[in-house]
Amino acid sequence: MRRWLSFLVALLLIPVAIAGTAFISRSASANCRRAAGQVSCAETEHIGPYPAWSKSVEHVSIARAMGDSESGPNGVFIETVSGEDIQFTSTFLDMSQINTIADRIHQFLFVQQDQTELSVDLPPSLLNLGLGALFTLALAIGALISAVRIIRAARRPRPRPAR
Repeated sequence: MRRWLSFLVALLLIPVAIAGTAFISRSASANCRRAAGQVSCAETEHIGPYPAWSKSVEHVSIARAMGDSESGPNGVFIETVSGEDIQFTSTFLDMSQINTIADRIHQFLFVQQDQTELSVDLPPSLLNLGLGALFTLALAIGALISAVRIIRAARRPRPRPAR
C-alpha cells in the first residue's frame, strides 16, 4: 500500500511542479520614456506568451531593488516625485533580473540623461528554470522507482496457503 501511495503522490505532484516552474519562470521587459523633464516607466512580465504582471508609473524619481539573501527578492520599487513608493515588479523574478531592471532604470535616470527612451528585455531566469526542472525530475524518478517496486512486488510469487 505504501508503494502505491508514494507512486500516486509523485504522479500528482509532477504537474504541480511543472506549473510552478512555469509560473516562476518569467520573462520581463521594462520601458521608460523621458518627456518634458518627467520620466514614466512601464514593466510587463510574461509566462510564455501570456502577460502575468504589468505596472506603469508616472513621474519617476528613483528606482531601487528590494530584497536580500534572507527574505529573498521583493522586486523593484520606484519612488515618484511626490515621494510615493510603488512596487514596479512582482516578487517572482530572480534577484539578478530585479537588479538588472533597477540598475538600468537608475542609469537612465541619473547617467544617461540625454536619452529619451530605455528598453530592457530579460529572458526567464535559468536559476528558476533549473530548480523547477530539478524538482520535477526528482519527482519523476521517485514515481519511476515506486512503479518498479510495485511491478516487482506483483511478480513475486506468493506463498500458497497450507491445506
